[in-house]
Amino acid sequence: MTRRASIMKGEVDHRFSSEVAKQPIEIRLDMCLQCGVCAGSCPIAFAMDYTPREIMELVKLGLRDRALMCKAIWLCSGCYACSDRCPENVNPAEIINSIRSIAYKSKIDVPKMFIKIAENLLSYGWIYEVDEFTNEERSDLGLPKLKPPNLEALRKMLEEHLFKEGQR
Repeated sequence: MTRRASIMKGEVDHRFSSEVAKQPIEIRLDMCLQCGVCAGSCPIAFAMDYTPREIMELVKLGLRDRALMCKAIWLCSGCYACSDRCPENVNPAEIINSIRSIAYKSKIDVPKMFIKIAENLLSYGWIYEVDEFTNEERSDLGLPKLKPPNLEALRKMLEEHLFKEGQR
C-alpha cells in the first residue's frame, strides 16, 4: 500500500473480501494484479484518501474497517473508468459500490450529500429533479427529452442492495 502503516493482527477480517464479492454483478477481486490502471483512470483519485488500487488492496488484505471508513468510497463518481480499463475485468467500481453498501448496513456515517442523492434517485429517478425547463434546455441544444425512469424498478434495486427497509 502507498500509505505504509502497520497492520495490527486484530485488524484483519479474512471474510471481508468474500463479503464484498457477494454482489449480483460480477466482481473478480481475486484477479486484481495491483497494476494501478484503475487509479490512473480515476478522474478524482487526486482527492481520495485511498486510490481505487489501494481500495482493492484494502479489501484483499481484509482491512474491513479501513475500507469502510475511508472517504474515497463516497467520493467515487461512478464513472466506471476504472472498470472499463481494468485489464483483468476486476470491476473496481462495483467493488466500491459493494463497500458502500456494507458501510451503510454497518451503520457507518454516510455523508449527507450521498443520502440526498439516494433520496433524489428514489423520488425522481435522477440525482436531481428533471423538470420541463431542463427538457426545454435539452431541446434547444438538440438533445432528446429525458424520460422518467422506471421508479419502481429503481426502488426495488436500491432497497435490495443498499436501503433495506427498517435498516436505518
